[in-house]
Amino acid sequence: MLDKYRKYLWFWLILPGIFWAAAAGAQTTLTGELGLDYENYQFNNSLADTVRDYSVSRSLSNHSLDFRLTGPLISEQLANYASRAMILGTYYRLNGSSGTADKYFRPQIPTYGGTLTLFPARPYPLRLEFSKTRVHSIRYEANNRSKIDLESPELAIVRRYQIDLNSRSGVWKVAFADNIDLTTEVKRDRTEIHRGYDLGEDRDIWVNFSTLRPDSLKDVDTIDVINSIPGDTVLLYVDLNFVDSLAPAGSVRFPLDSGFHQVEFYPLRNNHFRALVAVRGDMRWEILPSPPTTPNDLEQRKNAATGILRVGGDGRFRSETYFEYSDTDEQLQDMIIYLSNFSNTASYELGRDGRLRTLTSYSQNQTSISDISSQLNKAFMQQTTVDWGKKRGLTSTISHSYTKMSTRTDVDDFTSNTHILSTRNVYPINKFNYTLDLKNSASLLTDSRAYTNNQYSSELNNTVEFHLSKTKWRPRNLIKYSYNLQKNPDKSARELETGFSLTGDIPRVLGLGDLKLRGDYKRRKRTYDDGSDIRNRYFADIGLVKDFGGRLKFKFDINQEKETYGGTSTLAGENANQNNPARQPLVKDSYKIDVQATPWDELNFSGNILVIRQGSTKITRFGVSLLTTVPKLNIPLRSFLLAENRDLVGLPTQSQLSMETRASYRFRQVTITLSHHYVKETLLTEKYHFQEVRIKIARHFAIL
Repeated sequence: MLDKYRKYLWFWLILPGIFWAAAAGAQTTLTGELGLDYENYQFNNSLADTVRDYSVSRSLSNHSLDFRLTGPLISEQLANYASRAMILGTYYRLNGSSGTADKYFRPQIPTYGGTLTLFPARPYPLRLEFSKTRVHSIRYEANNRSKIDLESPELAIVRRYQIDLNSRSGVWKVAFADNIDLTTEVKRDRTEIHRGYDLGEDRDIWVNFSTLRPDSLKDVDTIDVINSIPGDTVLLYVDLNFVDSLAPAGSVRFPLDSGFHQVEFYPLRNNHFRALVAVRGDMRWEILPSPPTTPNDLEQRKNAATGILRVGGDGRFRSETYFEYSDTDEQLQDMIIYLSNFSNTASYELGRDGRLRTLTSYSQNQTSISDISSQLNKAFMQQTTVDWGKKRGLTSTISHSYTKMSTRTDVDDFTSNTHILSTRNVYPINKFNYTLDLKNSASLLTDSRAYTNNQYSSELNNTVEFHLSKTKWRPRNLIKYSYNLQKNPDKSARELETGFSLTGDIPRVLGLGDLKLRGDYKRRKRTYDDGSDIRNRYFADIGLVKDFGGRLKFKFDINQEKETYGGTSTLAGENANQNNPARQPLVKDSYKIDVQATPWDELNFSGNILVIRQGSTKITRFGVSLLTTVPKLNIPLRSFLLAENRDLVGLPTQSQLSMETRASYRFRQVTITLSHHYVKETLLTEKYHFQEVRIKIARHFAIL
């Protein structure tokens, strides 16, 4: 009996305090919102060279009446409250290639909650909250666009869900002094997300294809098929040929040639299932009564506690300590996660020119999935940094960090330790606009498998800035040397990287605008025990910016990037020399034009064109955006369009077109919002069309 009226229990408990406060003349506010919203998703998929062409349209409409009550409880010094209750009704409709369906969820109170704050004006306020929410939603799941194995694949692309959220929490903040305060929070959340089924979706089956002994040399393989669907017989076809009829818990074994095969399963009571299977060895096919849960399905309960202690303010010492503990139980995957974190950051000023900073953290994460697996991860890190320097003078930084990580599983234990020591000195000579930047670092790694990896590096940067006539130039030189030594297995490598870059700003070039130039060259040589490899990188960029009185701005940018390779190493991939086809010289060009216009204050327009060329590949992108306010009606409007074409050698041209528009309008107490999103994609074998429409109308009113 109590559970039936539990949603009203909070209200009855604070009702006497509300009357007491009202009798004392305290201000109580009761507001409401009458709303109607509509959303629609439409999707169409056309498969090239086939007769398969499926589409789906799902619509969801909510009508709601939302009440919010706020005010003091007994007195403003003792407590105040905020409560909410929503009456919600939902209508849902589906139109698809496989039929139509609709459903109406009658008006109820699925959403309600409240907040009670005790002693709000004291240094120790306590806030208690609870909320319960139930909503129905539809989602576009783009990852399922190419699924053709189900009987009605379009139903897996735009899905319907019911979402239940329950939350209870308490937050207590205590200020011990002006520069010392503690905040603690305890929270319990419960989240359930379940897919809604239409047109027999709950009768979908699934097949797990597993290869027992991969063997690419055999011409004929052995296939074992098991029917794990209780109470249903399944007919099996391979390449349109009938193989056998499998009774519940029945099985069949048959030989099958290696290669690709079209396999179809026809249950007598459930939906059929098709798949294209690559046979590369003996296999086991298990027919299951339902597909795996979707990534959005969830049954989760989470308990969490956090605490933050802050010490210090504007003084010389500041510290913040954070603690967190949580346990999560995900029932669909039968997974339990225990998590605990601790961290402390502190800083202390060492006189006028120095500062000491420390960071200490520890985390522990334990994950268990049923009786299948368990894993425990631990990580500890401590970092100490000392900064010293004067304004516009020499600045130095020295830092040391230690990290220990461990992983424990059912079959293995692993531990690693890492020490990193780094220094940096920056010395500017203001008279010549010269800056010298020197960096050194050493990293020492050891683990429980007797593996060690020591890395040492030094880097020197020289930067000068000078002005010539009305132009500004910034040349920069880079020299970096690094050494790497590994044991178990034993390896060593040396790397020398040199570079030079030059940037320049030339204003008002022949009346065309401001010209920006950039050139960059880097050479990297790695020497290994068995050879070496060399990479040369060239980069050039020219940019032009023209501003027409602040109302129109034009930008043009062109750049080219080129990489060449050499050396004596025969390694593949990134370390290969120029004789390896995988590392042929790379040349990449790009051209970009940007236009920004503001004809008047309420209209902003921008457009851009980008062309990228790399070898025989060409990518062209075109974008337009518009931000304006409709005159007189005062309606904000935002819209954009993005188009992209990809030209690949030997393949059909692929393209994508995306458009979106958003608008809102408020008239007195009525608010209207509208959004529209459209996407068209042409891929190698498929064409996708997706459209999303959202409309919401709300009427605000005040009762008290």
